[in-house]
Order: sequence, then C-alpha cells, then structure tokens
Amino acid sequence: MAVAPSGPNSSVPLPEASRLWECFDYNLFKGILIWKTDPPRGPKRKGAPAGSIKGTHIRIQLDGNGYYASRLIHKWFNKSDPKGIIEHLDDNGFNNQIWNLEDSNQRENARTMVRLLNGKVKGCYKQKKRFGSYINIEGRLYWLGSFSTEQEGTQAYEDAVNEINTNPQWKPNLK
Repeated sequence: MAVAPSGPNSSVPLPEASRLWECFDYNLFKGILIWKTDPPRGPKRKGAPAGSIKGTHIRIQLDGNGYYASRLIHKWFNKSDPKGIIEHLDDNGFNNQIWNLEDSNQRENARTMVRLLNGKVKGCYKQKKRFGSYINIEGRLYWLGSFSTEQEGTQAYEDAVNEINTNPQWKPNLK
C-alpha cells in the first residue's frame, strides 16, 4: 500500500487552501499540481508540474517547506488538513488523482493492506503488474509474497488461513 508519509516537516502545518489555490492549478486527468506563478526567486516554473520525486512520492517545496503532493492535493480539494496519512488506493505513490487518495489512520491503512481486491478477493491486492498477499495474525501483518496472478496470491492467503486453522501457533516462514 502506498502511503504518503506525514511529511518531511510534519510539525509544519500545511499552507492555507487559499495559498494553494493562489500557487497551483490541478490537472484532474494527470493528478498533478501545476505552478500558476513563478516564485519570487529561483527558476521560472509557471505552467510546469510542481514537485520532484522523493522516494515513492512527489514532494513539493512551497514557502521554504517541503510537503508531499498528496497532502497538498487533499487540502486543495477539501479545504482542511488530512486527519491522518494519505493512502494511495492503487498502491502507486505517484498517482495523485483525487479519486485515488484517501485520508486514513495507520490502523485503517494496515487493514486496507488485506482489503478485498475489487470486492472479490480477501488477502490479495494488485501491485502494478503483480499481486501481493498479506495476512493479519493477532494484529500483525505478515507478507506472504508477490505473485504473477491473482489466483496465486489468493491461494497463498487461503493456504495461510488453512494452516492457521490447523495449527493456531503457525506463523509464515519469514526468511
């Protein structure tokens, strides 16, 4: 599950929504913020996509502070700071389309990692071109592996459930 971290300066509050609207336009199809104006100093940016790659997310510098794009986009649309972390529903930290962002807390995010995939499969979720499988045992998530097909990921989850039902002390082999 791609999750936007709290931010490099998590103690620094997000800018006001009015400041975001003043500085950025939002491209709904690409899920990116576009600079409306040039900064007082530095390179010309008007019309350019805002931000740079920081790990698995986009980070944007504004008024001397760094923010994750997903958090700014949430505020841009909702006029309020996220209550928790921003979850990328498709597991792609670069996809900041508003429909793909969900404000959640750590517990909800962990629960979502073993969510139903398209309402069909428990314990398996799509990761770009593969399928990941997790299982929750006594509140702890265990990675079961990455699989080529949805069926393989689902089978790994079902095998783990069957093993737990047979042997309650069983834990996945964590090599």
